[in-house]
Amino acid sequence: PEHILQASYHAVAQALDEIRRDDTDPKKVYIQHWIHKNPVICNALVQLTTGSPNPIYHGGLLLARLRYFDSGQERPGLPSDVSALVDQI
Repeated sequence: PEHILQASYHAVAQALDEIRRDDTDPKKVYIQHWIHKNPVICNALVQLTTGSPNPIYHGGLLLARLRYFDSGQERPGLPSDVSALVDQI
């Protein structure tokens, strides 16, 4: 888990650096210009907490056998004070 989280952190830092260095005029770029610079990278989080692969395209559906529900907040997801690590399904 530490290795994949470190790799994800590095990927986020790299994406943020690319955004900072991008001097392209936003009025002249196609919307797809930003997809590869998106610093929101959830692959490791999804794999480690659900044991499933991340959706392969932006907006794809997550196919997981495991779902979490926060009964205190009455919402999907882990409660804020809970963590999860799935190592086998």
